[in-house]
Amino acid sequence: MRKVVLAGLIFIFTAAFPATAFSQSVQFSPLRSNSSGSDYQLTFKSEVEPYNPTPEFLEQFFEYWNKFYGRDIQSETNQDFYEYTYTFENLGHTKLKLNFSEWELMHSPFISIIQDFSFELDAGSAMRLSFVANGQPKTLISHENAGIWDDKNKVWVFAGIGLASFYIPPWNGLYKVTSYFKR
Repeated sequence: MRKVVLAGLIFIFTAAFPATAFSQSVQFSPLRSNSSGSDYQLTFKSEVEPYNPTPEFLEQFFEYWNKFYGRDIQSETNQDFYEYTYTFENLGHTKLKLNFSEWELMHSPFISIIQDFSFELDAGSAMRLSFVANGQPKTLISHENAGIWDDKNKVWVFAGIGLASFYIPPWNGLYKVTSYFKR
């Protein structure tokens, strides 16, 4: 009798509180990283928020990925969606060429979106990108490597400049870009 009551309670609880209700209510604080030297100052912010996709978004999202994989993948795909935003600002006096060395980050949507393993930020400029991906976010820390422009000698001087914290989707998360710009 106890097993029947327990099974009934579990059924009622899971019906009343689906797993997505819990995962979508999680709050994520922004992750901030700063690196600076005599000629540069880099700030970075990684943010993630639960994302409630519209039916049109889901249709376009799965239409693209179904074509990519050559089959219907919607039924086997995590349906929890999150919007990720990465903001990089070069507040210093020289341009920077940046890359990050963490393996999982190098195989995340970030690299697919910027289409390179490194990117440049002019002095006083910023880059911001946002994308929606499915699956529970995770946090990782990556080494920051920078080429610091030596204007006098017209060469890049390379150095490890610190660590940056990122929210990233699962390794098999699917994504869609929502914005990408440099200023």
